[in-house]
Amino acid sequence: MMKNNRFFVYINWDGFSYYYYKLANSLSYSGTPYINKLLNEGILFTNAYTGIPSITYPMQSAIVSGAYSDVTNNVYKYFDRHLNKVILCRRLNKAQTIGEVLAGNDICFASIQQFALENRGAEYDDLRHLYIQPGGDYKNRFKWARQIFVNSGISGIEMDEQPKVLFIYIDDLDSIGHNNFYARGRIKRFTEKGRLKNIMGRLKQMDNELGKFVEFLKYIGIYDNTNILLTSDHGMVPFKGKSYVHRIIEILKNQGFHKIECLNIGETSSPDWEVIMISVNLQLQIYFRDQLGDEKMRSIKAMIEQDDIVEKCLTKDELKKRGTAAFFADMLVSPIPPYHFSINKNRYWTLHANHDSLNSQAQHVFSLIKGPDFKKGVVYDKRVYNISFIPTLCTAMELPLPVQSNARIIYDIIV
Repeated sequence: MMKNNRFFVYINWDGFSYYYYKLANSLSYSGTPYINKLLNEGILFTNAYTGIPSITYPMQSAIVSGAYSDVTNNVYKYFDRHLNKVILCRRLNKAQTIGEVLAGNDICFASIQQFALENRGAEYDDLRHLYIQPGGDYKNRFKWARQIFVNSGISGIEMDEQPKVLFIYIDDLDSIGHNNFYARGRIKRFTEKGRLKNIMGRLKQMDNELGKFVEFLKYIGIYDNTNILLTSDHGMVPFKGKSYVHRIIEILKNQGFHKIECLNIGETSSPDWEVIMISVNLQLQIYFRDQLGDEKMRSIKAMIEQDDIVEKCLTKDELKKRGTAAFFADMLVSPIPPYHFSINKNRYWTLHANHDSLNSQAQHVFSLIKGPDFKKGVVYDKRVYNISFIPTLCTAMELPLPVQSNARIIYDIIV
């Protein structure tokens, strides 16, 4: 069971890159004072990273289960060799979630649009383990959080008791960061400076609302007993212009492959395929029909990484070390921003942004922990991954871990 008199709030700001935080606190902008107040009382993780692929569904599932796709099996999409078809994972998660841990121990909690817990411990009609999806922006999510925490019944929902744990999912930074025509009150920008200005404006507003939520926790008398985790599933990388997938195709042809096919979700391969390519937007998944030896794989990797638009190429063995499922790509190729390997369009005429990338802007995420069970005023610069946070909090609060969690517990931050 959870420690007596403890509360836990997990806030996920989808798309919160660490470089957003650094930019917001540079001379160009006015800072994030309320985040910084929490950091004065807690821990800033300056070297926190997400997993592969850095896409919302697989990474949200990973965080709440303490494991990446080698356990959850969610890689967003992949080529199924048995079906010869590209499969979309949707919300697949084969691992236990923190929501199921809490429900199994009958700890009262609520999940506000944290969809990775929907029907995975949290239910719409379960007033002890509640899931709600109010929609709207960051203000609406925090408004519901306050109402649920005081069990006011104003929203028409009155839980069996005050929840001990609250999950809050907010996707404004992701929605605005993609730089589509119109999102959350922000008009598309045509330069990276303009895109970042849109994001900085919303981040400032979210920081203010976070400050109000902290004051609310103090007002109802639980702040000093509350552990707070604020983290993200991925960052964001800008891209623009034509796709360079043809460059990778040419490299593979020079390596002796000729039947190369680019497939989208639901599409099937021809019977005599040699190489399958899949892209979300930026990075490229490569599947080889035949098992290649180590020497051949090293040769292909070296040739690909010599291309001046390629930032990184990972083989299956390297992906496995990052916790990626064995059925995922044999090779993953990530371009230098703003290049991309999209197979859906020949050219993006205006600036866009996405996060399926090995670039640090997509991989390096903002993360903080504050609470009575953790050290105060710490800048933690060791490499950590976002799947470690929930298991570490469970350990600190004497909760069972999700049973399939394989993440490292960060013991040296626990008091």
